[in-house]
Amino acid sequence: MKRDISNLILSVRNTMKDFSTGEMTIEQAREEYSALETRYTALRDRIEPGVNTGCLESICYYHNIENYSILSALVSVSADHFNTLLYYGSKSLLEKIVTPLKEHIHAGTQSGISRIPPNTEKGLAHTIHCSLLKTTGEERIFFIALSSSAYFTESSFIYTSSILKKLLFGQSIYISSFSHFENVEKSIRDFTFLNCDREHAVIAHIFTFPRIVRTFSHMGTAAMLDASRSIADTLGSITRLPSEHFVLSIKDYLLLVKHRKNDPATALPRKPVFSYNNIVIPHTYQEYRLENETALFTLWPDALTDTSTAKRGQ
Repeated sequence: MKRDISNLILSVRNTMKDFSTGEMTIEQAREEYSALETRYTALRDRIEPGVNTGCLESICYYHNIENYSILSALVSVSADHFNTLLYYGSKSLLEKIVTPLKEHIHAGTQSGISRIPPNTEKGLAHTIHCSLLKTTGEERIFFIALSSSAYFTESSFIYTSSILKKLLFGQSIYISSFSHFENVEKSIRDFTFLNCDREHAVIAHIFTFPRIVRTFSHMGTAAMLDASRSIADTLGSITRLPSEHFVLSIKDYLLLVKHRKNDPATALPRKPVFSYNNIVIPHTYQEYRLENETALFTLWPDALTDTSTAKRGQ
């Protein structure tokens, strides 16, 4: 189910991108839209309220990772009651958002997208980002996220909210072509384009950490995020050559390094050791040579698909 949702989201994103850049005609877009609508309807029929919530929780999980949030949740709120429908993050934080959300409802200040600022006097040190998905009488159903990070983006929050609203209620708030992965992909393409020439190539080093979730999940989402940042920091310190690293998921990371073509050695100057709180994080490793930007079309399916990650031990 999770793979089906991810593939559908990717297909929608690519269709929008192709149409907006003129690579797809109106007729082709209409045909693709019809096919996507059929896939969406089939997927929606497999999601029953209260039953198949694992895939929805995984969306909250990925939002935490992608958008620097410590809690993402779907909640039902009125002036008198609060109910958590699904969430990913620290359960203790749910207790701290009950009163602010009820007051938010009572004040009538909520709109499609709104924010509740931190209130340290009430024990809330983070901003609550709110997206109103549905209104039924006095009840409001929100997708909410807690974050204090400067890297949190409203566009990514709205994108995730739109997916949840479409899956649950068959409606969309606002479909943006922006997402964390599109932003990352553009940066990867830019680095490759700028650093590939007659004398230089780019070496793509892919690191996969198949047991990171199992190792740190009992310590909470914050620990997994910290472990992920520790991995990224280590990648940033491996080489002095022009390089850039990317977090593709909690498990997968990419390090791009500029490489002189007449130098046969492509391996990293030192073997990295990844750890968090003195716990070594095991990893697998792959290396790809990119002679030009076009080589990325080979890298994506060969190195970053479900099949390839399975080969790497996930």
